[in-house]
Amino acid sequence: MAATNMAPIPRATFTHALLTGNMPQVPASIIQDVPTRGKGHVAVRDIAMGERICEEDPILTIANPLSNFTKEDATKAMDDLDPSKQGLVFSLHNPDNLSSDAAHNILRSNSLQLNESRMGIFLSISRMNHACNNNAHAAWNSKSQKMAVHACRDIAKGEEICISYLGRHADIPSIRKIRQDVLLSERNFVCSCSLCTLPPALQAESDKRLAEVRHIYENSILNIQAPIHRLQSRRRALALLSKDNLFSVYAPDAFASMALLCIACSDLARGRTFFELATRRARIILGEDHPVVAHYQSGALHPSFHHMMGTWCKWQTCLSDIPKDLSGGEFQNWLWREGVEPTFRFPIKYADFADHKISIPFSKLPLVHAFDPDLHFYGAKGPKSVPLLRRTWLFLGEIVGVVSTFPQVILTVRDSSLKPGDPNIPVAFADPSNGRDFFPIIPPRIGTTIAVLYPVRNVFGDGVTGLSISLPNEFTIFPAGLQQLMHVSDQVKRFSNPSQGFHSCHACGAKRATLRCAGCQMFSYCDEDCREFCRNGTHEEEVCRLLQNRDILGLFLSDYEEWDGLKFFPFP
Repeated sequence: MAATNMAPIPRATFTHALLTGNMPQVPASIIQDVPTRGKGHVAVRDIAMGERICEEDPILTIANPLSNFTKEDATKAMDDLDPSKQGLVFSLHNPDNLSSDAAHNILRSNSLQLNESRMGIFLSISRMNHACNNNAHAAWNSKSQKMAVHACRDIAKGEEICISYLGRHADIPSIRKIRQDVLLSERNFVCSCSLCTLPPALQAESDKRLAEVRHIYENSILNIQAPIHRLQSRRRALALLSKDNLFSVYAPDAFASMALLCIACSDLARGRTFFELATRRARIILGEDHPVVAHYQSGALHPSFHHMMGTWCKWQTCLSDIPKDLSGGEFQNWLWREGVEPTFRFPIKYADFADHKISIPFSKLPLVHAFDPDLHFYGAKGPKSVPLLRRTWLFLGEIVGVVSTFPQVILTVRDSSLKPGDPNIPVAFADPSNGRDFFPIIPPRIGTTIAVLYPVRNVFGDGVTGLSISLPNEFTIFPAGLQQLMHVSDQVKRFSNPSQGFHSCHACGAKRATLRCAGCQMFSYCDEDCREFCRNGTHEEEVCRLLQNRDILGLFLSDYEEWDGLKFFPFP
């Protein structure tokens, strides 16, 4: 108990020790009773952010994920354990003392993730209680084969040390209801941390922030038309996370993701800077000796060596372009490209192709060179009196006829607004080859759908009104009929737009689905059974396949209400 009277380690001393590797050997915590929470780790001195609190070998490992961990698995794991150690495991917290399945309950509630396939039980670290806004981070070091716990932020003497037991579910931030459901179903306990027991008004604010963050994270996995969208939305996500004391946990991965984005856009200056930030933040929660830290350091040292380098040349910079004379705020604005490109407003929901404000009926399209009195499509005139685009709009039409005779290719299409008996819409190609360069070998198939960006109606020489396409990046053809695309849009509208932070299961429709589709990443499922249902030859499998088409996905992610930059096919 003498350790409880020791003076705190000064911050400067700790920073020097962290850099030199001469860390203090004074124990950071003791295991003792914690009111309403059983036993837990309590700090016996002030602990500085980034300090390693402890590290430990697992006494036992079990299969991951826990949703597949059965009572039989628990019995076998305990039977395989040395009898002298079984009593130590049974001394860990059991969330349901009235149940006869003590082994199953203890192993489920006390295990920590080692990797994608294994969980570990630790005699000391497993005594640490859970908090959704944990002040310490437990991470498995594949190099040392130990679990290490580091302080995510400064921890005061007498404060309980808490880690997260959300495991893989913490990869994407979640609102309170989702966190509670995961912990109850997989860990068999109800969380009572400070983030889960906020007053109702503050809880609503927290959930609103985390729902927005979750939406940003889920969509950052997908291909998005402009990289600036991903950059600025991730900055907003980090700002929101900091309000719930979650910045330290998510910062390393966020900075590394932005480093890769910048490197892919040929921006070596920001790529190196983001990797340096990722390295600095990873040291705090993982420790200097963690392989991830070494990986980030390598990325910062040689950003041009990464295989993604130069995927696009959108932001090309050199390492020497890193500014050296900017203040903190100015440097952050440079890093996140604030003021360089229009600030991104993340779309509240995905586009709905059935909305005639997005997918414009042919009869409502602007006429070429005609005045737009309502300014629906064009704003003020730019250089040489050319009207400036005010928004993005789209035309979708199913191909019902193809005329491919020298010297011209002409399509006839029908959009969703046409009634039986209405004439088909001709689509002509005004490039020098009259469309033959667009389809040099095989003409488009009847029954597929043409998508045209910024289309206008054109009156042809014979007086017939149709569409005229002059550039190859103005259009693309999807391998599906218009009705099928509308079905995809309906599925996205119903299942991909979260309601109050929840996604509905794409198979059964139940809310609070958290298991993402591994293919399109657009849908969620309750469990593996529901996800498997949509894989086994159902029409939903075709929906998933179409959503993996980057141009279809790009159209769903585009903003059709406010101008956010020129779009073109193919989407990156």
